[in-house]
Amino acid sequence: MTISITGIEKALSWAGGETPYEITDDGLTVTAKHGTDRYIAPDGSYVIDNASRLLFEADPDFIFTAKVHHAFSSQWDAGALILEGESDKYVKFLIETDYVGKHRVVSVVTNGVSDDANSIAIDGDSLYLRMARGGDTIYLYTSDTGADWYLIRTFRFTSSVPLKVGFHAQCPKGDQAVVNFSKISYAPVGMKDFWKGE
Repeated sequence: MTISITGIEKALSWAGGETPYEITDDGLTVTAKHGTDRYIAPDGSYVIDNASRLLFEADPDFIFTAKVHHAFSSQWDAGALILEGESDKYVKFLIETDYVGKHRVVSVVTNGVSDDANSIAIDGDSLYLRMARGGDTIYLYTSDTGADWYLIRTFRFTSSVPLKVGFHAQCPKGDQAVVNFSKISYAPVGMKDFWKGE
């Protein structure tokens, strides 16, 4: 079954099993179930891969944006933009409840194992996230307003299978995490200025 969302002119489908969701007037609400996450610990101590993702085909160049909101109720609750290739190659760009209860921008790049890059803390419960691709280079940005973008991270990411991009929600410890994605846009274009994120 495929799904259509305003702002994306491609069909989306679930990976990792369908989770409760609702298509809204300006986006998507996803409910992550208890115990869901996607992570390969760098020390080899555990692997978890049971979070549902709503994905569509990624272009060689793209700019993908959404305003992400959730209640930050439990540790590691998160809403994310996600890019993935093979099962052990993916990128999560999240707003997450961190290990001390802060609302945090986090990026996880998994190439066989996951890293975990904790970035800026935010005061509220929503933030614009932007993921852009230029060939094998990925750029991650945040914005309070959706107008001025701050570069969080850039890195090389390759895959032997076609990449997919989309939405991810997780709730490793809490009962559930309800994540809203709004102000969604996707354009199969390259960036003119990677510092500005546009």
